[in-house]
Amino acid sequence: MRTKPTKFSNTVERTPAPELSGVTLRVLALLLYILPMVSYIFAANAGLFTLRKLKDEEIDAQDVDPMPVPKPGFHRSKRIEDAEKEPSLTTEDITSRHNFSTGKHTELLSIADLHKAFVSKSLTPTEVAEKIITILGDDSNTLSSEQRESKLFRTYIPSLIRAQAAESAARYAAGAPRSVIDGIPVAVKNQFDIQGHTTYSGLASFSQLKPAVQDADVVKRLRDAGAVILGGTHMTEVGWSPTDVNVRNAFDARRSGGGSSSGSAVAVATGICPMAVGGDGGGSIRIPSAFNGLYGLKPTHGRICSLGMIGENSTVAVGGPIGATIDDVSVAYLCMAGPNEKQSITLAQPPVHIPRFYHDFSVRGLRIGIPRAFVDQVQNASISSAMKKIERELLAQGAEVIDIVIPYLDVMRWGFSVSICTEVYNSLSKVVPTPLLDPYCQVMMCVSRHLTAADYIAAAKVRSYAKKTFQTLFADVNAILLPTTAITAPKVPQNTAHSWSNTSVVADTIQFTTLANYTGCPALQCPVGLDTEGMPVGLQFMGEWWSEGLLLCLGKWMEGVNGRGVGVRGANWNGVEILFE
Repeated sequence: MRTKPTKFSNTVERTPAPELSGVTLRVLALLLYILPMVSYIFAANAGLFTLRKLKDEEIDAQDVDPMPVPKPGFHRSKRIEDAEKEPSLTTEDITSRHNFSTGKHTELLSIADLHKAFVSKSLTPTEVAEKIITILGDDSNTLSSEQRESKLFRTYIPSLIRAQAAESAARYAAGAPRSVIDGIPVAVKNQFDIQGHTTYSGLASFSQLKPAVQDADVVKRLRDAGAVILGGTHMTEVGWSPTDVNVRNAFDARRSGGGSSSGSAVAVATGICPMAVGGDGGGSIRIPSAFNGLYGLKPTHGRICSLGMIGENSTVAVGGPIGATIDDVSVAYLCMAGPNEKQSITLAQPPVHIPRFYHDFSVRGLRIGIPRAFVDQVQNASISSAMKKIERELLAQGAEVIDIVIPYLDVMRWGFSVSICTEVYNSLSKVVPTPLLDPYCQVMMCVSRHLTAADYIAAAKVRSYAKKTFQTLFADVNAILLPTTAITAPKVPQNTAHSWSNTSVVADTIQFTTLANYTGCPALQCPVGLDTEGMPVGLQFMGEWWSEGLLLCLGKWMEGVNGRGVGVRGANWNGVEILFE
């Protein structure tokens, strides 16, 4: 029997369930669809109705505030406010002091490496574009007269890639690039509209889906800065699974590339591009970044405009950058973030800012919180060892490490689950019949249909409590250190023709990521080495609302601690670095 969560629930309870794939999973999905009572029992046993057991007075959540950011005027860290009094670093400031590639066969190229080559005319955006088209075209399938599909890209159009690259090359030839990302190839999760491309959001091809007539806001910002938009990358269907069985890991093709921004992350990790756009509704930027040895930023909710993103009205999902290095993520963040007068939630944000001390950041005097009981649930020795290593480094360099407690942690987890399941179900059920989805999503839709308006309101009350809890925590600590995932990239079963369902793997994958989505706080995934099987390990810093600048400084510090200023190639590398060798 499931234990009722209390204020002392500073860990999360695991829900054991059998691993299912192939025909077995498809049969289960069918049974749940045609037998609502069975799917109701399934949802109840999974814990989806946990919030119904709670009374308002137990969690001091009388108000209903569904928005994932506090109202304007909340207390902010003095260190952050003082830093913002100085002008922000620019993209040029960041790339000018970048640790440039040494040309080793183990390194990934960065934005700074490519920009330097374009300026010196040792390489042109056109040459890079042609190499990428060659890589993508090796396994291309024609979706329409123009749109093509590859292992990583759901849709790319060679003629548009060439046209953008030619325009960028002309600007460099004239000595007038628009920015440091002019000519830089950028992959975009196929959850964001790209003009001329069909936005499938991981769904199978449906006749009613038409090419987008304009770019999503984040794509437009990158395009206006001169980036070469390659196309829309593969993702798990509607972003519901954090473990893609089709896009495989850059370090080991037997393992998952993560999810749901799997195509974007693996495109960076295999050397096709130094940065990509991902979407994060429960860890979907940070998880594939962690599994593939990359940096990934989930920004504060509302920091990056979501117009043109499938799920743009979600209370948990945001867009953000994935990069080979911390500098790539920082540059991308400066290009992508900022208000848009057409989306009100973006208008309350303070200025987009990266502190001047970014390159020489010291953790001395910082207070870093660690929820010890929560973190101790990790059973992966390499991840636990990485946490201990970074804690030692923080202490050695003058930071304080504070043991913190997050009351009702398990309640927050279920509040998140109710929120995302309700939102996805209500948007997806209007456009796609459940039987047309893959079996994993069919199962999720069948259990989510039993959630009510009362459940969603209860989740909003818990979110209000969660925001108050984290406001109190961030009044005492500057950031919280957590594992990004409780496991490294899992091996994918052989029989996954009809998708894969493994509740234990999903729970271990999202255990530490969903808090940032539920509360709206920013979080930065950082690679910290490899486990005993050669797979990347990731840790994340979670900060108070609008503290992306501090998190990126912590990422720069982490880069120094790990002695790694360049991106590391996985075993499945097949990238543009060959042009430098």
